[in-house]
Amino acid sequence: MSQSSCSIDESIQTMCRAKHVLENIPIDERNDEYNVVLESINSYIDNKCNHYVVTDFIDVDVERTKMVHYCKICYKVYDTMVVDNVPKELRKKK
Repeated sequence: MSQSSCSIDESIQTMCRAKHVLENIPIDERNDEYNVVLESINSYIDNKCNHYVVTDFIDVDVERTKMVHYCKICYKVYDTMVVDNVPKELRKKK
């Protein structure tokens, strides 16, 4: 891995940690400036992350499983859907 690629990976991880910390503040306690910072971080992650999308299954209840698609690097979630009665062998976790 090149040094510049490593720097981008490190900056993505740092931004993801910052995003996680900022998202812990309840939405009703955030002001406009706060939201601008959070939007800027989201934009940076979306534009700089070399997204590696994986599929996983999460049990919703005994009979339903939710399929999720997310980036393994920044954890951005993509389209999801509920799948009824998915066989156990397809429910393998990543």
